[in-house]
Amino acid sequence: MCMWPSTNLRLVMFLVVVPLCCGCAIGVKHNYADAVPQLTVSGPGTLAVATHDQRPYIVSGDTGPAFVGLSRGGYGNPFQVQTESARPLAEDMTRVMCRALNAKGFQCVPVIVAAPDRSDEVQRQLQAVAGNLALLLVLHEWKSDTYINTALTYNVTLSVLDSRGAVIVKIDMKGVDDLGGDFWNPPAHARTAVPTAFKQKLEELLDHPEVLAAFQAVNRS
Repeated sequence: MCMWPSTNLRLVMFLVVVPLCCGCAIGVKHNYADAVPQLTVSGPGTLAVATHDQRPYIVSGDTGPAFVGLSRGGYGNPFQVQTESARPLAEDMTRVMCRALNAKGFQCVPVIVAAPDRSDEVQRQLQAVAGNLALLLVLHEWKSDTYINTALTYNVTLSVLDSRGAVIVKIDMKGVDDLGGDFWNPPAHARTAVPTAFKQKLEELLDHPEVLAAFQAVNRS
């Protein structure tokens, strides 16, 4: 007899909380554009930077280039998450990298490329910008997925190219990170956790020992 009130209460809470969580999942945006990576790498000169979005569903045109992940409602139903800037994710990433590198003494030129562009076309666009080195970030996968916790799946390659377009350093980074969560408001947690993770990934890539060595070699020449 005494179990009925408890069972009914749980049912009522489920019926109330689940639709509310579903509503929270709709229209979520993540702010990549304002990330501020703190870098060790530094140097003078002009540096061209591009991000080439090669996520298959973006290249095919099935999903728009501002897509950054999924936010799930109370029943697990997924809703797309977009960049807060409404710009393509690749463009936001390029501009964030340039801003961070400018703060370290470089004259960074953002080179905005489209997902359908061929890799040789992207390389030619980078070479067209005068400079000692160029950085090319390729997104093979980048997607967050939020239910209660937030997962970030990533597979990216950062290449350092010389003035002739030859690749002198290539760094691969991939994995699936658990960014934690919040039972009552998972989207709010993700809005903070995902840009923070993006900032940390850029710091790891741009401050990688091989990248630092490439910049130091150019500075000595």
